[in-house]
Amino acid sequence: MKISKWGIFCPGKSLPGLETYKKVLVDKPERCVAVNCAVVFPFPYDYWSMLDIEVFEEVRKRNPSAFRINRKIMSLWHLKSWEREIEENYPDLREDFRSYSRFSHSYCSKTPFPVPVYFTGNKCWWNYTLFCSIAMAIERGGKIIYIYGADMEGKGYGTAGYLNARVRHNKERWEEEREIYLSIKRSCSRQGIFIGRR
Repeated sequence: MKISKWGIFCPGKSLPGLETYKKVLVDKPERCVAVNCAVVFPFPYDYWSMLDIEVFEEVRKRNPSAFRINRKIMSLWHLKSWEREIEENYPDLREDFRSYSRFSHSYCSKTPFPVPVYFTGNKCWWNYTLFCSIAMAIERGGKIIYIYGADMEGKGYGTAGYLNARVRHNKERWEEEREIYLSIKRSCSRQGIFIGRR
């Protein structure tokens, strides 16, 4: 079934604020996606999207009660390679990983974005969980995509303790992410798809 109105929730420091909750009530997204550790905040998520297994591992360790509840009400969006990696390298995660309903993707350098997008330079949209989540929402019929908590600036998340070795919260990273975001937003607009940071 195609769903047209989506909410994607990023773990920026603005996410847990009261204003975000008010915006969600006004926007009324039909499906909600938690990006990385945004899953620890109480929004009505249907999907949990991640690129790094470390995020899954940290949420499981730091927030076990939410982790157990989440697997009953949401599905994982993850890289296809996780299935092999978890089986081979993360024996303690196998049972919990299998307990979620799951949808895998294989976005990579050879994968075109779901709509034609021109990126200047070597901009790797598939390295960002936000853009993979937008791509999956579009593939599932997304025409209106609201994005919450995508501050694209500063250091840290809306909650402490979820940084891992791959996290890169610096000026260069945010500049690249903003540039990719604007390219995707403009290109989607030409295809009749609205994307907006709230």
